[in-house]
Amino acid sequence: MCIGILDPKPKHTTTGWKVFNTRNSCLRGQYYTHYSFTEGDWIKDHKHERLPTTPYYLRDYYTGFHFYRHKNDAIAEMYRSLSSAVRKVKCRKITATGIQEGYEVACAREIYIYPKKVKS
Repeated sequence: MCIGILDPKPKHTTTGWKVFNTRNSCLRGQYYTHYSFTEGDWIKDHKHERLPTTPYYLRDYYTGFHFYRHKNDAIAEMYRSLSSAVRKVKCRKITATGIQEGYEVACAREIYIYPKKVKS
């Protein structure tokens, strides 16, 4: 995911919703599935690279974990992309916010994936 329309200044946000694929009970990235994510731990993006820009961007932004700001948007994307899981995430170090395909999204350098609630 790349943010199509960047906000001039990132909006304050501390939580959101991330779409994943699952394989062998492991959470995998929606597009980059070679890496599995651990629930209940802070995960850092160590790349720190500028993402490609187009004339429509008002400014550059750096790599990080992209996520949806609203749960219903993440669920809609999960079904649209045939992904298999949505998890709530806590985020730190926001690099950008904006709109992607009509959904409010954000990018953060660090995320914490809340563990899935187990029904008893």
